Amino acid sequence: MNGVATDPRLLRVFDAVALKAVDRVPVVLSASAWCARVSGLTLSDFVSSNLTSTRASIDAFHAVGGADAMEYVASDPALLSYQWLSRVKLPGVDLPDDEQWQVQELELLQPDDYQRIVDEGWDSFKTAFITDRIGLDVVERAEAYDEQDPAVAAMMEDSGVPFLVGGDLTMPFEHLCGGRSFSKFIYDLYRIPDKVEAAMQAMMGGMSEQAIVYARESGLPGVWVGGWRGASEMLSQALWDRFVFPYHRQLAQDVAAAGLTPILHLDSDWTRDLARLREYPAGRCILSLDSRTDIRKAKEVLGDHMCIMGDVPPALLSQGAPNEVYQHCLRLIEDIGPTGYILHSGCDIPVGAPLDNVKAMVRAAADA
Repeated sequence: MNGVATDPRLLRVFDAVALKAVDRVPVVLSASAWCARVSGLTLSDFVSSNLTSTRASIDAFHAVGGADAMEYVASDPALLSYQWLSRVKLPGVDLPDDEQWQVQELELLQPDDYQRIVDEGWDSFKTAFITDRIGLDVVERAEAYDEQDPAVAAMMEDSGVPFLVGGDLTMPFEHLCGGRSFSKFIYDLYRIPDKVEAAMQAMMGGMSEQAIVYARESGLPGVWVGGWRGASEMLSQALWDRFVFPYHRQLAQDVAAAGLTPILHLDSDWTRDLARLREYPAGRCILSLDSRTDIRKAKEVLGDHMCIMGDVPPALLSQGAPNEVYQHCLRLIEDIGPTGYILHSGCDIPVGAPLDNVKAMVRAAADA
């Protein structure tokens, strides 16, 4: 794990992960489009090159000052297609130069595709799906991203900025729901549940391996393990137990077994099922919440089991005054910390957040 053994900032973060005492609550920044704003770039310039977005991530971290790590380096949003199985509209391509990218959800995945996934295997199916139904340009952007990897890695290393995420994963539910569209996919869970389940089981074979390889090659210690529409508030208990929980848990277990840290990025409200997360590896995971899940309930249920990260609301970071952000963060630190807690925005720092508000978040951790 690159730098973890010697960088005091990362030592602080991973002491929090292991539920050890810390000298102060660590702060991790997570941002993409916001980095463009802080760096004075239009969003079209920001997405034009991974070297450009990496430099903006580094500049934004330094502009804030005092944080312990950046969660991830901002990358090409077109590659969200590989998670959502949907096309992404890009600034300067499909949108005005400074308008944020948008996932364009259509019914690209059809019911017959569940059996195709079983017959062809997930990797083969996904490659053909991206090329034929989303567009060769996305594949070309992915190839350009891979070509820039060595230069991006060198820039990150030279920057001295600690980064956490070396690979990313999400469970079959999120891939299929994005490609099928939410309403149609939920209908499929009732109409043809066995076909959906067979596809999900086929997808899991080796799903975590590529993210683990990327993280190991990068030397970065974490793997982002996402979930959003699979949240408890979206599904009945029976559907969640069958189509969400076993898959997300397995991915986290795979990452932890590889000696890496699963960063459980759980958007939407998972409060109902927080106790089930006690089945994840103890003292190994980061539970990253986005202001929908009750973070204080998470502390009550999971505080002795996994590190909690969050949860400064996007609306507060965008619209609040610096002192409001500061006071909110002090309350979070008092209620959730100091052990087993990382101060962090609820999901990403929003694109319109004033720099002074993010600095106030960092200052609160230093003062608490």
